[in-house]
Amino acid sequence: MDEVQNLKNWESVVRSLLNRGYRVFVTGSSSKLLSKEIATQLRGRTLNYLLLPFSFKEFLKARKFKIKRYFSESEVSKIKKMLREYLHWGGFPEVVLKENKNRIVREYFELMFYKDFIDRHKIKSIETARVIYEYLIQNFANEISITKIQNFIQKTKGIKTKTTIYNYLDKISDTMVVFFLDRLESSVYKRKTYPKKIYLCDVSLSNILSLSENFGNRMENVVFLELLRNVNSNPLMNIYYLKTSQNREVEFVIKERDKIKQLINVTYANDFDSIRRNEWANLLHAKELFKKDNPELIIITWDYEDVKELSWFGKKGKIKFIPLWKWLIKT
Repeated sequence: MDEVQNLKNWESVVRSLLNRGYRVFVTGSSSKLLSKEIATQLRGRTLNYLLLPFSFKEFLKARKFKIKRYFSESEVSKIKKMLREYLHWGGFPEVVLKENKNRIVREYFELMFYKDFIDRHKIKSIETARVIYEYLIQNFANEISITKIQNFIQKTKGIKTKTTIYNYLDKISDTMVVFFLDRLESSVYKRKTYPKKIYLCDVSLSNILSLSENFGNRMENVVFLELLRNVNSNPLMNIYYLKTSQNREVEFVIKERDKIKQLINVTYANDFDSIRRNEWANLLHAKELFKKDNPELIIITWDYEDVKELSWFGKKGKIKFIPLWKWLIKT
């Protein structure tokens, strides 16, 4: 049953089929199909999967490139060339396998807006919805707040209430075109309110609006999607971002159960000198906040690999630097 969220009381139909001995596969492009949203009558009778566009490993497989334990220099060069392509065109299967990529991405961009957002949720103010939709896609891999969005709308389409903005953001989130990442906070209320960071379901969508490649943001978005795949297979894992009172940011905080396991930053760098000091100093600062958990410190780079003992104003730690292609293949 495809796009089942469009069928009223679909859970009753599925339960009836299950009771008669059928195996039922239900698919749809709505976050309401996630297990936490499924009606009580199906609880305990479902297995839930989040299906994303191709991962980089799946992208390589689609291109008939064999993943193995060791690679020659020429193979590594080929992998990095294909990674650049992946960072630009993303992982939508049709885009990966066909030639007219730009046209397909543009059609997806418009289809998601009109079918999954406007039509499904019966949006009345299409102009405002369009501004918010494009604002989110333009600002991927950045922190957003309701105030920032409201200020942007006031400059473009007139004043809109925060209630309307919250409502539209909730409906956009339901389409899963974008994902909102919570800031790590001790208070659940603070964690679930804005600001949040925003990521795209596929980096190719940014091609429609971007004026530059911005490989750093694309790398960060790809890392987020890979971490999201890991969450899909490990329900005890959660992803957050961290911004301290000193405005120090860690892009990804990986938590399992009640422990912080990893602190991860992402940078488009080829050597240590190209990495901004804040990238690793922020990790050392954050490690002090979770000292009892002793989290692994990781910086994902474009083409720099090393393990270094670093210190900053008395804060010390071992940081692992790993190229993006290697991290994506091994994750």
